[in-house]
Amino acid sequence: MKKTVSTLFALLSLALACAAQEANAPIKPEQVLGLRGMRDVQISPDGGRVAFTVTEPPKGNAYDSDVWVFNTRTRELRRYTTAPKTDAQPRWSPDSRTLAFVSNRDGAAQIYLLPADGGEATKLTESKTDVGSIAWSPDGKRIAYAATDAPTDEETKK
Repeated sequence: MKKTVSTLFALLSLALACAAQEANAPIKPEQVLGLRGMRDVQISPDGGRVAFTVTEPPKGNAYDSDVWVFNTRTRELRRYTTAPKTDAQPRWSPDSRTLAFVSNRDGAAQIYLLPADGGEATKLTESKTDVGSIAWSPDGKRIAYAATDAPTDEETKK
């Protein structure tokens, strides 16, 4: 399955290059900046879904990325998140029923959970600093994450 995803990226890159050649014009930097970016492809453990993030072209200093899911059985592609902030790092639970992701929709980046079939995201963490990378435990009962320590009162005073 990982080879399939790599092949998909290669084909998309090739298609972009061919489209530019067909138009007999090289791709300009401003055209590249206007493209959506696809990242962090995650195949569910049961192989039924593929989650990934799509980053919209930047608007000033603001970046927006959302989680999308492709159902490999029905061939349906759905946008799972629509917050005007950054939703990233989609990670499937070991039983493929839940999708965890990191979002800064309420300030500092936190972990949110979504049912595999879509729905409303539920905030899981209340970290004082941004949540970094996340990973499910093998039994699916816990999620580990990396985050910097919050400054102590003494450090804040300085």
